[in-house]
This record gives sequence, structure tokens and C-alpha cells, in this order.
Amino acid sequence: MADETKVITGITKLFYLFLKQIKLNEERIAPLQLTGKLEDYLCKEFSLFTHEKSEGTRIALSNYGKKGQQKYDLAIIRQLSKAESNFDVVKEMNKDKTKVNSSIECLVEAKYLGNRHRNTTNSATDDIHTVIKKLSEQCATVPSDSSIHGSSLVALRSQQTVYGLVFFGFTSSSTSISEIKEEKKEYFDKCIEMGDKHTFRYHDLPKSYLRSAYEDVVVNSLGIKWTTSLKIGLWRLN
Repeated sequence: MADETKVITGITKLFYLFLKQIKLNEERIAPLQLTGKLEDYLCKEFSLFTHEKSEGTRIALSNYGKKGQQKYDLAIIRQLSKAESNFDVVKEMNKDKTKVNSSIECLVEAKYLGNRHRNTTNSATDDIHTVIKKLSEQCATVPSDSSIHGSSLVALRSQQTVYGLVFFGFTSSSTSISEIKEEKKEYFDKCIEMGDKHTFRYHDLPKSYLRSAYEDVVVNSLGIKWTTSLKIGLWRLN
């Protein structure tokens, strides 16, 4: 049996530990900022991390939902409790041979956005509004408590909440920290401002906020030295 003193299952605790994990692996992750969008990769990393930290009592399934349902980037699920297995909706689904043996504790939509397109100097900042607007629409769609989503019972710990797990990357072909300081600040400030505009807030703050995963990691690629930074946030709609 898993040691309950070590098992970590809540989204906020998982988030902060994952933040530290990214910092520990900055030399491996930073070069990926030059390759394109990283949602899929980071979601897989978070899914594995959730499995490990929960000691197998939770798993984060990706792209979760059946045909006609919203497919969430991550659904953190656990085994059905004995009480839940006696819910009428579960019994009815099991009669129809749709085996319901898990509950959804948390739903997450993830987004990654960089200030540039891959390893170029072409700006991607015009995408900030589009990406965050899309995220707000996705997070506004919350399945009803005790309904069935995918093949799991909906039992969200935070009712009426779909979390936004946001990753904002900054890259520059300059390695002068003083030279890029203002540009980097403007980029991250714009991301936060757009989060506020679309009524997001940091999970435990009244407004949007980002935490630094790593700062000014130098990546040498194709003869160019890039400076990379990554900030992440766990957002929810007001």
C-alpha cells in the first residue's frame, strides 16, 4: 500500500513540485524552446510526474473525452470509491457495457507560447491574445458534477473549475542579460495582462501571475547562442 504521508495528489502541490522539476531539468528543456510548441511534451512530462508523485494512485490522461465531448488536455483520474460505484449514473453506464471504474478529480487545459517562432527572430507575440482567448473558452466549459466524461465519473475537487496550465517561453539571440532585460519583461507582462483581460487569475491570487521555472539559460544551437527563460502558471477563471 502507498505511504499516505508521501502520496501527492492535489493539483496545486503537483504544480509547485513540477515547477521545481523543470528547474532541475532546464538544460534538457531549454533547447526545446527552439523547436516549436511544447504542450504535448510538457503534458506527457506532467502526466508521468503525477503518476510518480501519487505513487500510482492517480494518472493524468491526455486528450480525454469521447466523441461529441470536449477533449481536455489532461484529466487526473483515480479509482472509483465504493460510494461512487453505487451512483445511479454509474450503474446505468455499466449496464450499457460502458465500464466506469474511475473518477476525474481535476481537468486541465495546457498552452505553450514563445515570443518567437522556433529558432528564428520572427515575433510570435501577436499570438498571445489568440492563445489565451482560446484557453479561456476551453476552461469555461466544465462538465457537470456526477456526470460521465469519457468513461469516468466527474468528481472535481474544485467544482466548476478547469485549470489552465500555461507555459510562456522567451528566447533571444543575444546573450547580454542587460540588453534583453526590458524585452523579456515586456513579453511576460503582456502575457499576464492578456490573462487578466480574459478574466484569468493565478490559482490562489486575485489576478494572473507567472512563476519562473528558469531564467537566462544559454543554448548553443547551429552556431548561435540563444538565451532562454520559461515561466509557468496555474490559472483559473474568475
